[in-house]
Amino acid sequence: MSINKFMRDVTIYRNMKKIKFFALSSICKCFFLWKKRVKKTKMSERIEFLSKYLIVTDPILGQALIDVRCFINQQSMIDLIPVFFT
Repeated sequence: MSINKFMRDVTIYRNMKKIKFFALSSICKCFFLWKKRVKKTKMSERIEFLSKYLIVTDPILGQALIDVRCFINQQSMIDLIPVFFT
């Protein structure tokens, strides 16, 4: 690439950056990448926290907790005293 072609490309690039659309698009791209990185970081921190402190993930206690919840739900569905509406 010759120096003249390079200087022409630099001039064209600088002029394009002055156009509002291209100036905003580069800012939006930076913001989008930042936002994506923040979401990814928060999600990985939450996954780590839940796997560390969530009792359901424990193989023994987790299954027992699920069984207790199912039993409570079944018991709450049973009517202890039949009620008849007339």
